[in-house]
Amino acid sequence: MRRARPLIGLAALCLVIPAAPALAATTAEPVDAAASAIYSVSGGELTAGQQGSVPFTVAADDYTPAGHGRMLIGFTLDAAPGSALDPGMIVVRSKSGPPPYVSVPWRADTPGSKSSFTVAALAPGGAYDVLLRSDRNTSGAYQLSAFLAGDANADFQVDQDDLVLIDSLAGTAYGAPAYSPWADVDRSGRINRFDRIVAALNLGAATRLRLTVENPLDEALPADALALTGAAPDGFNAVSTPVAFSLSGAQFHDDPAEMALTVNGHRVPADRIAVEAHRVTATSALTDGRNELRLAGVDAIGRPLYHTATVWAGANTLRVDVVDDTGAPVTDPVTVRVSLTDDQDVFTEDATSTGHLTVPNVPSRTVLVKATASGNRQGVAGVYAGDGSVRVTLLGFAPPSTVANNDFSQGTAGWNTGTAPVTIAPHVEGIPSLATADGLSAQRGQRAATPPMTPATPPATDAKPTPSSIVDNDLTLGTAGEGEQSVSRAFTTDADVTAVRVRYRFVTSEVPGGWFGSEFNDYFRVSLRSQQGGGSSAEANSLTIPTDKSGGFSSGARPWIPSSDRT
Repeated sequence: MRRARPLIGLAALCLVIPAAPALAATTAEPVDAAASAIYSVSGGELTAGQQGSVPFTVAADDYTPAGHGRMLIGFTLDAAPGSALDPGMIVVRSKSGPPPYVSVPWRADTPGSKSSFTVAALAPGGAYDVLLRSDRNTSGAYQLSAFLAGDANADFQVDQDDLVLIDSLAGTAYGAPAYSPWADVDRSGRINRFDRIVAALNLGAATRLRLTVENPLDEALPADALALTGAAPDGFNAVSTPVAFSLSGAQFHDDPAEMALTVNGHRVPADRIAVEAHRVTATSALTDGRNELRLAGVDAIGRPLYHTATVWAGANTLRVDVVDDTGAPVTDPVTVRVSLTDDQDVFTEDATSTGHLTVPNVPSRTVLVKATASGNRQGVAGVYAGDGSVRVTLLGFAPPSTVANNDFSQGTAGWNTGTAPVTIAPHVEGIPSLATADGLSAQRGQRAATPPMTPATPPATDAKPTPSSIVDNDLTLGTAGEGEQSVSRAFTTDADVTAVRVRYRFVTSEVPGGWFGSEFNDYFRVSLRSQQGGGSSAEANSLTIPTDKSGGFSSGARPWIPSSDRT
């Protein structure tokens, strides 16, 4: 064993060593013998006769310096468990300097061990190298530990409590029950006045870093570690598309029995599931329509894995024909979007310049087909994908009507109603009540008869109408037994008009008729376009979004909805 060298030179780290502050007599709090002031540990291998180097960065956010602007950091070099290494030299060198070396002479063979020890004065934001060598021509694994010099009570800061504790242990030597290596600041084997001086020099130093020994099972995976791949949750997938899940930062358990995948509540047989280290793949798992996927399992060390997703798949090919108002194919560029009425965030989009487009993998649901082209031309149609084809009429702007009848005060004059069944009636703000569902059921794919509606009662008023009263009428467009119908109007605005707003609501016999949420969804569309400004506001939707049953949906009616203003 080498003779212990006296730990000298701390005075060189600071030009003035302040006298230890005077303290009133007080009692030190006992320190848990198992407590440790170590906040950083790194490891590696040392080869006999060769020098090792460990980078040590002092991030400014992780430390609070002492009053002189630096922290005194203690370092110990130990042999790793089971290693034959005899720790030797330990020196701290600044990467930027000066001075190049910032540690005091190292001490070998600290009390009760072969550990080497030194103290270095480090600045916040500084970058350093800890240079290491073995002793007695030994090689092996090592552990390098760092702690705040003078942190006698192991609370990761040096304050008056540490000075009180060192004072209370003064004269205690290694081997005594009360001996603490954290109070023996210079690791001389005896706690004395010099330990108090070094601790006082580091008064105010602190770190927010902590050394924790964690069970791997307690380390949670990132939220996005397990992800659905292959099948797209926001598009139309082929029914034959494999369902795959990827795992990053960990590995799947190699036993397929540890993985359970259900689709719409039905478990996928194990022989259709292949498990790799970072990927689980299931074949022949999807069905036509909505697929609610739930994967449950564990990774290689036993951490639970769980992922849910909704995937839409289909076996239908939908032909889309885009025509103008004369029925001729539109041969300039048109963008076509096909989206679900169930969830319009699920869609596919493509372009055509022939007036024809084929869309594969469309689920057997009611879908909305929207075509847009230059000049703010638009067209929307709804269709059950199983029908196989749909025609979308791309509309521009008709000549504006000369009849001032945006309020229906003149009935339907100035409105293009065609043969659509429309009625004009005084506006009612309340939700209409739907009569009993008896007799409303229809055969699959057919529409029910017109549901009888009872309008809400208008509020009573004593006001007498005057010639200047504003007319407040509603236009009702019915489709029961008719199929899709539409009305439109083109008009000009006065020079001082800056915005136009339309209020609308949707009423359907799906509720309580029994078709709510089925593949045959009633739907509606409303659009407001500006020829000069080029803006547009539109909604095409079904009853399924939103599903606020308490707001009148139990009667099959949506509340009145204002469209966005358009100039």
